[in-house]
Parts: sequence; structure tokens; C-alpha cells
Amino acid sequence: MSVAAVWSQDLLAFLGAYRDAFRAFDGAAVAQLYAEPSGIVSDLGYTHWATRAAVESNMRALCELYRADGVRDVAGTPGVCMPLGEHAAFVTVDWTLERDSGPRRFATAYNLGREGASWRVRLCTAYEEQPLNRATKSA
Repeated sequence: MSVAAVWSQDLLAFLGAYRDAFRAFDGAAVAQLYAEPSGIVSDLGYTHWATRAAVESNMRALCELYRADGVRDVAGTPGVCMPLGEHAAFVTVDWTLERDSGPRRFATAYNLGREGASWRVRLCTAYEEQPLNRATKSA
């Protein structure tokens, strides 16, 4: 069985909504997919967002950065999916950003929590983007 096969339909739908929000450069739509509070861990450290408005401010800025950098499309390949009971999951996604300057790939891990019928990101762990040719050579 492939790793992606363990993803439930609702988690795949969440991933699709997340991808589509970035494809549309819609920082507000991305922010709606985050819990309140939530946070992100990257090579720069940890950022805590106490409110969804704080997430939205960050995601609007990120979407504008992507637009300015020539991102034309966003694709996400489901990776690991580890259900943590009925209301939580740990998932990884391999992202590809198609850009004018060439594609870039990065991996992201998400701690998700269910709020009612919807999944929300509680914690995002992002990794440094790499050009596809560099990432492929080191794989």
C-alpha cells in the first residue's frame, strides 16, 4: 500500500483546499485553514500566531511574495499520514512551486486538528526550498 493511500478523503480534501488557496494567491483563504492559535516552525525559528488575523497577515504577505517571484502553479504530493485518534493527524506534503525562474520543491509537515467537520493546521513545520535540480541530484 502506498503512503498516500492512508490519507482519508477529508484529509485529501483539506490538502486540495490548501493548495487551491495558494494557487489563487488568497492569503485570507489560507488563513481560514489554520487553527486559532497556531504556529509555524522553520529554519528561522518558531512563530506563534495568537489570532487568525495574525495568520492572515502572514499568509497575505507570503502569497504576494509568491506572486512577485513568478509562481504560476502550486502542486502538493501527499506524503506520510499518521492519524492521531479521530480529531488529530500528522501529515507531510511535498510541495512544488512552478515559477518563471524554474520549479522549486520543499517539504512541509502539519499537525492538524479537527474543528467540527473541518481540519485546521495547528502547527506547520516548513523546510527550506530547494531548486528541483539540486534536490533531485541529492536524492
